Amino acid sequence: MTPEPVESTKVSILVDLLRSTTSNEQIYAEECDLSSPASVRHFCTKFLTGKEHRLDAIIFAHEHKGIGSPGRLSTTSVSQDQKERDSTSLATFLITTLLLPALLVAPSERDIRIINVVNPFYAAAAGLPFSPSLSFGSSSSSNSLFLREGHRSLRSTILTRHLQRVLDALPHASQVPKTEDGSSTVPVVSSKLQKSNIIAVSVSPGIGRADTISPLLNADWNASGSSYLGIFLYLFFFFTFVQLNY
Repeated sequence: MTPEPVESTKVSILVDLLRSTTSNEQIYAEECDLSSPASVRHFCTKFLTGKEHRLDAIIFAHEHKGIGSPGRLSTTSVSQDQKERDSTSLATFLITTLLLPALLVAPSERDIRIINVVNPFYAAAAGLPFSPSLSFGSSSSSNSLFLREGHRSLRSTILTRHLQRVLDALPHASQVPKTEDGSSTVPVVSSKLQKSNIIAVSVSPGIGRADTISPLLNADWNASGSSYLGIFLYLFFFFTFVQLNY
């Protein structure tokens, strides 16, 4: 899934690289703009109505990249950054909702995974009580950047955990006990035995240069509006740590 046309050079090179590295020719890319609900619906509808719509895993990696930079490094407002955070989180929810029917009709013996990759700043908000700031469309400029990013990470984690509870609560054909003839009672599946074959988990790969440090310093020189000070700090710390490792 890429916001760029699949015919673009960047996407073609990446697909060819993945195919050669994994020795798997069954790797494809489809265009989808996660900031556009219409584009997300079109992508999911096209997938579900296609000839091949088997799903063994869904990996949401778009929420791992940091959003926003502190102080003078930032070229966008707090409200703009928060709007982007809400957009990425809502895209995760929309895709899960639209593709869930295809997952629920899959054979129960098939193990299916839904993996939500979150940013590493969840710890910044983990010790705080649940507050309205965790809801969509609300952010305070007085909150620190790490707290806002932590709220986004926790919100995605809560969604994933709730999804798992819903999946485990659904009846599964292989676990529904048979009703005896003449019995007036309705058989109930034990909550200890009833577990879904669909597993939803949240993971955080930690802090990385491309997805954490670079956005934090606004140091992506390929993007418009990047900070020259951020690029300098990024290169300074990068070469400093490289020298220390050697």
